[in-house]
Amino acid sequence: MRSPPGGAGPHHRPLRGRQTQAGEETWMPDTELVREGDNEHGHFRIERCMPVAAPLNPTFRTGLHRTGPCAVNVSSRNICEIGSMLAEGFLRYTNWSYWGVMTADPSWLLERHFWKLDYKDVSGREYRMLDDLILSADVLHLNSIRCWEFLKRLGPDLENRTKIVMHHHGANLREEPQIAEEERDAGWEVVVSTPDLLRVVPWAEWLPSPIDLEEIDGNYPQWEKPECEFVVGHGYTVPENKGTYDIMHIMEHCKRRDKTVRFVPWSGIGKRQSLWLISQCDVYFATLLYGPGVATMEALAMGVPVLASCTEEELEHQMAVLGVQTPDGLPWIYCTRETAGEWVEQLRTDPELRRVWGLKGRRYVEEFHSIPAVVARAKAIYERTQPCREVLYSGE
Repeated sequence: MRSPPGGAGPHHRPLRGRQTQAGEETWMPDTELVREGDNEHGHFRIERCMPVAAPLNPTFRTGLHRTGPCAVNVSSRNICEIGSMLAEGFLRYTNWSYWGVMTADPSWLLERHFWKLDYKDVSGREYRMLDDLILSADVLHLNSIRCWEFLKRLGPDLENRTKIVMHHHGANLREEPQIAEEERDAGWEVVVSTPDLLRVVPWAEWLPSPIDLEEIDGNYPQWEKPECEFVVGHGYTVPENKGTYDIMHIMEHCKRRDKTVRFVPWSGIGKRQSLWLISQCDVYFATLLYGPGVATMEALAMGVPVLASCTEEELEHQMAVLGVQTPDGLPWIYCTRETAGEWVEQLRTDPELRRVWGLKGRRYVEEFHSIPAVVARAKAIYERTQPCREVLYSGE
């Protein structure tokens, strides 16, 4: 019994090899004889495949074995789609196996793992599935946190063997930048999802969040908007992280100045509803703090002009990453609390200005945030990363 090509090692279940007529070995599951005999058509033989566990790294490219490296991307519920989009991209554009594992449905790694609840898995089957998957990975891509129980269980097996990439997405890194330094010292590769985070970890690398342009183009067409109404949208989760109350104040002034302006804020809704609302906006007012996030990229992908702000230091990092010299070179409109209202008025009265900024934003997303672009960048990061020296576990 041997492991499939590319699958050698203690964490790959063996399959039985058979010789083809050309002398090449192909990999088939074990079988048992059910019935053998003769009938009017001649000799017959019926075999049944023996039950086997699901393959560790199945893809539509490689069937039961893998020919390239394997990555496992683990995320929590609020950013779970990043892993699934990267998995889609890696399976489509590379020879990698890629698993996006999340702590909420539809994954088998449920929220109960995160909260360490007793979920009557007496045999520990799901934990073994998770452990097998993690141990089979060449690259373990984590998102934001390191309190996963498997890091404590499997730490010794991963050290000096598995590459670990930590992908930071926001608040925790702004409040405690030293956590990224600890990860770097442990031999982890640290990447950030937005350029403003380079202000606190300038040595890290920017890995943009992927945007599924096929989904957006197919499902979220814009209205033929009536001339009598000009819609400005704003989505937020934590208002203090977006400057939401100041944005509301600015938009109240705009509405008083022009009755055709309609301000539509939203919070606490699902991604699909958020995408639909963004698609109906004439302008998306993203933030007055930290610079743009994923919703901004979704708006830009739809050709919706975006207003956003950040500190001067964060602005410098945004421009440096994109290689532009002035804020006018950015794909989104840089504004301040003082100029935001003026920008709303200019965009309302000038359809050509909206069209120009919409085209600029779409081109930017295609270049930096489309799934093929992000996959190419992530693959280069994975390939140059070295196995970790230490596995960190926060226990919180």
